[in-house]
Amino acid sequence: MLREGALTAGQSWYEDPDGHVFISRTGHPLLASNLYLTMQRVIRAEGLGKMNPKGLRMSCGTLLVHLKVHPRIVKAVLRHSRIATTMDLYAEALAPDVIAAVGQLDRLLRQPARIRELEASQPTSDTR
Repeated sequence: MLREGALTAGQSWYEDPDGHVFISRTGHPLLASNLYLTMQRVIRAEGLGKMNPKGLRMSCGTLLVHLKVHPRIVKAVLRHSRIATTMDLYAEALAPDVIAAVGQLDRLLRQPARIRELEASQPTSDTR
């Protein structure tokens, strides 16, 4: 989508040989600092809580394992150099109690009204 938009607007486009996920409007990989700032703008605009790229990466890996995606695919998505790294980090996600917890989280995330209700019942930072 970005590529087509840039080319339609007559802008040059960089074909990233490494296939980075986060790129600029011209196809160049985002620098880590720009990625973080962009992510924080999106988080604020969507009214989400505190998040960082590492947490999103861990969530992605855990959800892929929960979805029973083959570990080699998870390794490729997360760009781990060794399958052992993937298994060391995400093997615990296969535990039945973890699978049950992720299922509960999934059900909760599908109920925005319930999330707002839970947020409203949280004490403010002044009373903690």
